[in-house]
Amino acid sequence: EAVALLELVSLGVRDLLACKRAPGARLCFFADETRAEQMTEQISMSALLRLADAVAEAIIALERNANQRITLLTLAQTVGLF
Repeated sequence: EAVALLELVSLGVRDLLACKRAPGARLCFFADETRAEQMTEQISMSALLRLADAVAEAIIALERNANQRITLLTLAQTVGLF
């Protein structure tokens, strides 16, 4: 279940990256392009790329049967949630 949720997060981050780089890009996750564009104004490209990398690493770790709690805590720390 955690992998499926992180895959959704990954799609959302992908959309934000696409919006930031190519406004008007076709979105996969966001139904409201305006909302996605508003979100891109609040976060830098480098932060989005770090988030994308961290989510991808967490997915790989969980698929390799890493400890779910530790993996998600590491992800949260990596993206600055605490």
